[in-house]
Amino acid sequence: MYSMEIKPFKSQLFKRIIKPDNPSFWPYLYAEILFRLKVLEDRKCPCKKCYMDKHNLEWRISEMENDGSIEKNFRPPDDKAVGYCGRAELPPKYKIK
Repeated sequence: MYSMEIKPFKSQLFKRIIKPDNPSFWPYLYAEILFRLKVLEDRKCPCKKCYMDKHNLEWRISEMENDGSIEKNFRPPDDKAVGYCGRAELPPKYKIK
């Protein structure tokens, strides 16, 4: 497994340089990656560079989760496409046991 090098980055979202000594470095990096993924999604560009950028950003998020730098999002244990967010009351026939 590759470890990410922690270094300053120029944020397109916050319009400034974020340094590793910032106590909120990881949340800033996570927000920046999500912002850049949204930009790529909005562009809908089919070129190889955009595809590779998207793949690289998604990989970085999974590495941040695996390293414990950010908290993993809840995923249903059986990895089905339909899960339960826990925010709403489910009808009786959908109750999780």
